[in-house]
Amino acid sequence: YQLQDLNKIVCENESMLRRLIGDEIRVEFDLGKNLPLIMADQSQIEQVILNLLVNARDATPGGGRIRLETRC
Repeated sequence: YQLQDLNKIVCENESMLRRLIGDEIRVEFDLGKNLPLIMADQSQIEQVILNLLVNARDATPGGGRIRLETRC
C-alpha cells in the first residue's frame, strides 16, 4: 500500500472507463477538491472503480447517465 491521490487515479483511467461503458450511457465525473491522500493499492482502487461502473452500466440497459463522484 502507498499514499494515493484518488482523483489522479480516476483521471488516469477516465478514457478507458468511457470506452468500456459505451456510447449509450453518458458518464460524468465530479471530482472533489482537496481530497486527502489515501493509503491504498492503486490497482485495487482501479478495479473497484471499474466494477462499480460496469455494475452501473449493466443496471441501465436502455442507456442513461452514470455519475462518478469523489468526496471527502
